[in-house]
Amino acid sequence: MWAVIENARLDVEHLGIGFDSLESEPPNVQAKLLQLGAADLADLTARQELIIKGSNLPSIDAREGLSKGLVRSFYDGLQDVTLGWFEAEDSSRVQYLLAEHFARFSEEVPSYKEVALSLVDRDKDFRERVLLGAEGQPLYGEIKAKEA
Repeated sequence: MWAVIENARLDVEHLGIGFDSLESEPPNVQAKLLQLGAADLADLTARQELIIKGSNLPSIDAREGLSKGLVRSFYDGLQDVTLGWFEAEDSSRVQYLLAEHFARFSEEVPSYKEVALSLVDRDKDFRERVLLGAEGQPLYGEIKAKEA
């Protein structure tokens, strides 16, 4: 599974493990399955269902894997899951990754920008994640101008 995540020539079809067995897998396997599925699953309906299922799993490691897969991934409708998930999430590790996602795609979704801007002032860890995600985006300049 690690090879599929690390090798750009491989995709979810090369896994050998289906997403239908997700809940019966150990948390470390769930994390990798979710990371890959969130980033690469071509069927957006299946991807959305996987993200909803994954965001509700009891394992923090699994949810963190899912959020890692979303850091550089966006499609219209994803915000319907991520914004509510962020609010309900009790793990800061997961929230930091979602904050980075919000900042990276702040030009796509106005509410992402609002959340990202509010997180800059929450604490230094959120600020760092938002700035990381905002690199190369208008949001980065807006944050820096506000700080000046």
